Order: sequence, then structure tokens, then C-alpha cells
Amino acid sequence: GDQVGKLYDSLYSKTSLVVDPKLTADLANIRSMAKDLPEKQLAAFNNMMRDTFDRFGISKSNPKGYMDGITVKETGTKLRVDGSRFSKNQDPFNQNLGKSFKELRAVLQDAVLRQNPMQAPNLRALDKTYASLKTIEDAASMLGATDRVFTPAQALNAIKKNAKSNKSFAQGKAFNQDFVEAAKSTIPSSYPDSG
Repeated sequence: GDQVGKLYDSLYSKTSLVVDPKLTADLANIRSMAKDLPEKQLAAFNNMMRDTFDRFGISKSNPKGYMDGITVKETGTKLRVDGSRFSKNQDPFNQNLGKSFKELRAVLQDAVLRQNPMQAPNLRALDKTYASLKTIEDAASMLGATDRVFTPAQALNAIKKNAKSNKSFAQGKAFNQDFVEAAKSTIPSSYPDSG
């Protein structure tokens, strides 16, 4: 995990984000959709916009709007964490807020990849590495995993937990799902006691 974090720092330090027409349009679209949130969630959304985009002049069509790569990385992390936290909340309005944060993160990632084509392939590859690592860590920490050894069923549960959406998992399209489902049909669901 620490090595992946260092690689992210190294790659993001070579990137930046500036205002461009697509980013401006994408952010305006998300803002427009967020207007339907109830007052409490709308306030949280507006605070996130202020703290992550507006203070850098990114979402105001400011031709001087700029965010350095490390700030982009930190912003993406904050949006991912808060998006996940709110999406898991029982309140459907908080779930919608979480979805808005996830959409903001997707817009941010799209813009940084589009504007930094030299780093984009490495960032995409590192995202896949992180997703695989996260699945392994989650599966190894599940109930029933002994000494961090996990079954394909536990790996499948970890994939479901980390899927971008329930729909992608239901369709069998979550990251690494096809591989783990094949393993599940081949590898036993429990391991024999070696003692």
C-alpha cells in the first residue's frame, strides 16, 4: 500500500489541472443536478465545491484557474472517501450526495488524464494496481480469512464491496470479477486443515 501511495505521489507531482471548456461544462452539469438535493445535503455539496474546486478558480470559468498535481490527488482522495461514506448511509438523500461526490471525482480524474497525456497511461495502470490491492486487502480481512488467506467467495465479496456500482457487479462487469468467478468454480470454498 505504501509503495502504491509513493507511486501516486510521484506521478501526480508531474501533473496539473487547469480550466478547460469540458471541465467547466462537466462541473456545471453536476452543480445543476445537485440543486435537487435537500438543503442539508446541498450545503454539504456546496462546501465540497468551495473547498475543492472554487478556491482554485477551477469551477468558475476562471482562465487562471489552476490546481497542482498533489492537490488534484488529495482532492480525488477526499471525494472518494466522502463519496463512499455518504453512499453507504441509509438516508437516500445522503446516498445521492455520495453519488454527486463520486461524479465530481470522475470529472476530476477525466480532466487530469485528458490534460496530462504523458502521465495518463501510468495513472490508469496504477489505478488498476490499487483496485487489485484494495480487493486483496479487503478479502484478507474478511471474517473467516485465516492468516490473511482468503477464498474466492471472500474475494468476490470484496469485489462487490469495491465495485463502482451495484449494477456493474450484477452484470458481472466489476473489476476482476470474471477472474475471481472463474476461480470460485475451480478452487474449493474452504481449505483443508494442514495440522
